Amino acid sequence: MPRDEVTQYWDGSRLITQEDGDDSIRIQSPVPGQSRKVKVNGLLERPLDFQQGRFWGILPNDLDNGAVRLDLMTSPDAKAWSRDAWIMKQIPEGRVYRVLPMMGDTYLLIAGKSFVLGEKASPFALARRNGTGELHLSELLDLALKYPWFTRDDGTGVRFPQTPGWQYTPKLGKLIFGVGANFMRTPDAILLPDMATGWMWVLPTTSEHPKLTCVRLFPSFKDEMLAGSFKWEWAVLGIQPRPDGHFLIASRSPEAVLRGREEERQLKPITSPAGESPEAQADRQAAQDREVIEYPKVEWWDLDPKTCEVKPEPTPPGAPFELRMAGMVRAFRFKYQPIEQVVVE
Repeated sequence: MPRDEVTQYWDGSRLITQEDGDDSIRIQSPVPGQSRKVKVNGLLERPLDFQQGRFWGILPNDLDNGAVRLDLMTSPDAKAWSRDAWIMKQIPEGRVYRVLPMMGDTYLLIAGKSFVLGEKASPFALARRNGTGELHLSELLDLALKYPWFTRDDGTGVRFPQTPGWQYTPKLGKLIFGVGANFMRTPDAILLPDMATGWMWVLPTTSEHPKLTCVRLFPSFKDEMLAGSFKWEWAVLGIQPRPDGHFLIASRSPEAVLRGREEERQLKPITSPAGESPEAQADRQAAQDREVIEYPKVEWWDLDPKTCEVKPEPTPPGAPFELRMAGMVRAFRFKYQPIEQVVVE
């Protein structure tokens, strides 16, 4: 698994960056003297969002009755914040994990695991803001998968306390752990990727009634294959928005994803609470290194959110063509510099 992403946004020629765990935002401009670093309110949840020329962040508020209200705060400069909208963390349809502004009074809600409305379930929903600033879930967004996201609990699937009476569909494999955990944004779209499998969803932000489009990084991977995805190697190494409004993606090869853990699976499973012995750890590390050497290629892709087309992209200057050991996978992440240069760490 690669390192956590650096959060980046383009605001025209300005590049806005927030490092993982950093309490400051770096705003870099090609205009001399206009770059700056801003310390951000530490109570706001990370990562912060940027849309419509403004910064956005969630401020949780513990109420006297034990409930939690999520205040969506906004600021033009990441210094002076005001509340734009609010929603309870636990709503009748499920538990809210993230709120992202879209167009007008429309907002994207991301669930802790799933929202349920009638007989439908989805990790993503649209909400509308009323006159008092409260958000109300208005509709679920369809993932366009062959199998439903959640189904009524019949004892055959995985249950979660956030969605009593419902269960996760086993045929979707490990999508449950990644969908909704990450988001990237351009001025006109939000990308919601599952980094482990390469399934991604594009949501345009230029309409108050947008629809999700499901994009597979590897079109040869079909929905029927997801049930076995717990055996796959990690697919996506990193994603960042591009200055032109597209997304740049770095990934392992399809062969690496499907077969990149075969040797490691032959090792004795970890059964002791104390973990593996030093000798077993060394054997596992050596097996992982050999697997990476067998499937070393780093593939680069361009995703156009308007057409939802994914096209091969030349390796950026200075970026690696291949990986030589498992440690390079775990250390991998990339980001942009203000001069639109890609830097791989």
